[in-house]
Amino acid sequence: MKTLRFILLVLLVALLVAPAAFAKTKTPVYIQSAEVYTKNLNQGVQAEIKVCSTNQFRTKFQVHVENTTVNAEYKRKLLSIDNGCHSYTLKFNDKFSDISTAGDEMVFSLRKIQAQRGEEKFDEPKTAIRTVEERDTAETGCSDQTGGDDVYTACVGDFITHEPTGLRFRVKAYEKKYVDLVVTGVRWGGSEKVRIYTDRTKKVISGNEKSTRVEITHVGRSEDGEVELLIETTSK
Repeated sequence: MKTLRFILLVLLVALLVAPAAFAKTKTPVYIQSAEVYTKNLNQGVQAEIKVCSTNQFRTKFQVHVENTTVNAEYKRKLLSIDNGCHSYTLKFNDKFSDISTAGDEMVFSLRKIQAQRGEEKFDEPKTAIRTVEERDTAETGCSDQTGGDDVYTACVGDFITHEPTGLRFRVKAYEKKYVDLVVTGVRWGGSEKVRIYTDRTKKVISGNEKSTRVEITHVGRSEDGEVELLIETTSK
């Protein structure tokens, strides 16, 4: 009889403890510092993040960075070593870096936190919100521009923001006969790549409430060798 009671007691304890074994507990890792900045010669953006761990065992986690200005996300799998702080350089992929620039808001977060030994999972720590700093020290006659319907002169790497629609154009490449643009703020979200040959026009649709159509015309080359683009809204 005593043996039966003991077995029942063990089973009861097991049932009570089992769910907790796989439940999320307080997080042992957190973001101590983060910074994000532009790279020289309009080569996109880069970030530095310092993560600290109080767990005695190695802890697995992912770093997520969201550019809330253009609604884009980057993620990377990392490992945090036992009981310490470690710095990581985030060299963003082109898809994320090409559409990010100084002044954009970035949200850093740690996700999918799990002890490397066992199945214990942890809560996500507080996020870190940072603004992209301008650290491009190269002296050029080029710069980002903001305005309405107009003709813009731009260098490779420059951003042109069309205020009426929220569309943002980055000059990705400029060759003798064509220009490559990366456009954000488009309908359905994400980014759109556009190639326009000289004296040709392409249309994009903005993601604003009116789904405004915008035409981009490759006017040609300026006296200084920069690309000239005519950006204007259209009702068609």
